[in-house]
Amino acid sequence: MISYASSINSVTIDEKRVMVSNGVRRVSFAQDSPTYTNNNSQFIASPILAGYPPIWQPPNNGPAICRICYSTENSGPKTGEPLISPCHCKGTMGLYHRTCLGKWLAVSNKTCCEICQFPFQIKRTKRSIWEYLKDEDARLARRNLILDFLCFLIITPLVIVSSTVCTISSAHLIREENENRTQSTLGISGELRFEIAIGLLFLSAVLVTAFCIWLGVTVAFHTKALRNWQATHWDYKVVDQLSLEESLLINGFDGR
Repeated sequence: MISYASSINSVTIDEKRVMVSNGVRRVSFAQDSPTYTNNNSQFIASPILAGYPPIWQPPNNGPAICRICYSTENSGPKTGEPLISPCHCKGTMGLYHRTCLGKWLAVSNKTCCEICQFPFQIKRTKRSIWEYLKDEDARLARRNLILDFLCFLIITPLVIVSSTVCTISSAHLIREENENRTQSTLGISGELRFEIAIGLLFLSAVLVTAFCIWLGVTVAFHTKALRNWQATHWDYKVVDQLSLEESLLINGFDGR
């Protein structure tokens, strides 16, 4: 257990919760948060303490880490992705991976830093269909899309073959009927062939129409599902507003 004491609050941290005097506030946090040691005391760098008065901050002589994922440039979400300092926060509190910051903005639905209130200039772009298919939130939609695609592969050849056979058969029957018109009377067999030919043409038209309706409804359904997913899963990218010199002046070091 780790305790912090100040003239304002008394904060006690165990592995699962945070307790504050004048009431109890329970907050869960990642158990793998990095720790710093100062005068035989441990301090946990966790974002849950962002709302409390700063009691102690680690010195800026260690490796620079991202404020969100606590990883360096070589161990972040993308290996080699540089740390940026897009806001007015100082020290390690002002360093981010651009990828981590974009994900945090998307989840929190905010457009500014929660500490210094610096407004970020954000560029929103729609995510691609490949990201939609790989997203865990779209597992049901992905399964339905795969099933409909398999149905398309099975039904399409059947419709093509059936409509082709019906059309060829009706054309053959009509041609035979025209050849038999040299007789004085049409005859029962001639009338039957004509009715069968009309029935085959009608069946072919029904098959093609039903297939086109099913295909249109299926494409519209999956297109709507994709657009709904894109409307809630934007790709956020923070546009740099501070120059490198301004960032170094505010942050205090270059993050290397």
